[in-house]
Amino acid sequence: MFTWLQRINSKILLKITILVVIEIILIVGSFSVLTYFQSQQSSLGNSINIAGKNRYLTTNLLLQTEKYIDGSSDASELKAAMDSLQSNILTLKQGGTISGINLKPLPSDLLEMWKTIDQNWNVYKTSVLQETLIPHQVKATTSLPTKGTAIDQSLAEKGIESMAYNLVNSSDKLVTQLGQQTDKNSENVMLLQILFAILIVGILVLILYFVARMLRPIFVLTQATSEIKKGNLDVSVEQKGSDELSVLSESFNSMVGSIRNSTAKQDELTKKLEVANEELKYKDQLKNEFINIAAHELKTPIQPILGLTEILQSQINDVKQKELLEVTIRSAKRLQRLTEDILDVTKIESKSLALNKEQFNLN
Repeated sequence: MFTWLQRINSKILLKITILVVIEIILIVGSFSVLTYFQSQQSSLGNSINIAGKNRYLTTNLLLQTEKYIDGSSDASELKAAMDSLQSNILTLKQGGTISGINLKPLPSDLLEMWKTIDQNWNVYKTSVLQETLIPHQVKATTSLPTKGTAIDQSLAEKGIESMAYNLVNSSDKLVTQLGQQTDKNSENVMLLQILFAILIVGILVLILYFVARMLRPIFVLTQATSEIKKGNLDVSVEQKGSDELSVLSESFNSMVGSIRNSTAKQDELTKKLEVANEELKYKDQLKNEFINIAAHELKTPIQPILGLTEILQSQINDVKQKELLEVTIRSAKRLQRLTEDILDVTKIESKSLALNKEQFNLN
């Protein structure tokens, strides 16, 4: 798994994967631990039931013994009661299925108490066999009375009752110890549940923390993009680490820097163009003023030249000279029309040309 994690190129994906793996391990581990303790709880409960059953089986055996002593029952019922109690005691230690209950072996720290029960049982069993069952069988085979004296029966019953009490008492102690372990196990289960709840909450907080860390650069980038959209190019995104979002933040800062530099150059060029445009306007104004002045200055000498040449032509009779004067008059008129056109152009550019409108017949 760790080799597979090392092959992940995306650091964000790696963080998310690690968190998911931790969450899965926590869930599986908590489920396994709680299942184990629940099974231990169930096993201890079954052991309590079987250990508690010793009281009932011992009481039943005592009753069967008394019945056998006074002759109201036979040996088969007594042996069946003994076998049931012995099987119950052995199953309590070794485990197995008894009375429909699947029992696990007794915990090792309780084996000493079980040995006490077993010793009491062996004493009880030996007493029943040697002092009750065998003597009665011998009497039956020798055709002697099956019942002893009232004193013998009373002493036998008191001895058996004392042994049965010891057996029941040791079984009750085991039940008490099993109950204490059950309570302790319940407390452990509760503590584990609290611990796992704290761990789960801690993991969730950790996940939220990492998610917030991963989303914070995105929020910052979104805000920075909004500022750029408003025209603010003095924004920058703080970058930490070396994951994809940090690389994206670095690229964003580089892009904003390029845009800022480009905008600054564009503003500088715009200012230069504005200055050049003002200079062109000024030079164009100077040109118009020059042309206007030049046109007026040209128009001033043309009029007397044209008038005097026409007067001189009317007073000369020489044809040759008249032709020469005619050339001068045409050139002067041409120059006069040119100056008038120049003046009209300057008026048009200055938006001061007044058009003289009149009606006439095209034909």
